[in-house]
Amino acid sequence: MKITQNNSFKPRTIARINSKLEKKLAAYVAVGAAAGVGILAADRPAEAEVVYTPTNLTLKQGITPLDINNDGVSDFRFYRGGYGHGSRLYILQQDEKNLVFNSATFNADPLVSGARIGPKGAFKEDEDKAWFMAGWSEGASGVSSRSNGPWKQTQNTYLGLKFSVNGETHYGWARMTVNAKTGIVATLTG
Repeated sequence: MKITQNNSFKPRTIARINSKLEKKLAAYVAVGAAAGVGILAADRPAEAEVVYTPTNLTLKQGITPLDINNDGVSDFRFYRGGYGHGSRLYILQQDEKNLVFNSATFNADPLVSGARIGPKGAFKEDEDKAWFMAGWSEGASGVSSRSNGPWKQTQNTYLGLKFSVNGETHYGWARMTVNAKTGIVATLTG
């Protein structure tokens, strides 16, 4: 994941798939062609890539842009804002194709390490294009406070993301730590 810093990607390397799997795929293509169905016609091996960028960025009050592919365009935005005696943390959709993993309307789901996301994942649109993460409020007397939301106390937890790069759909994670005990402190860690 890239934040709006001007970091450059390393050159991509092509990862070869297991030769046994490659033979099975070739057989599948041959069967499809023999049946007159051009299901899978590829002139080069399939490519997959995992790009990980460690970071330590504490989200400031207001808007913090998230530029995943480092093209200078914000793909998502974090909003950490205050109101009266409290504050809220949201992840905001920047583009109509970019969505956040959420099994319940309005909330961004915190995911554990290794959680699988993909085309069948819970990427529901929100009409406001904003998913709630955490909230904190102080009592009127200033004595009591409470926190709420699925991210109110998370440590190195993952935010599932669906995003478009050059018209192609990709899936990824942003690793975060959020503490909403006495206000909201949120840090993007990878």
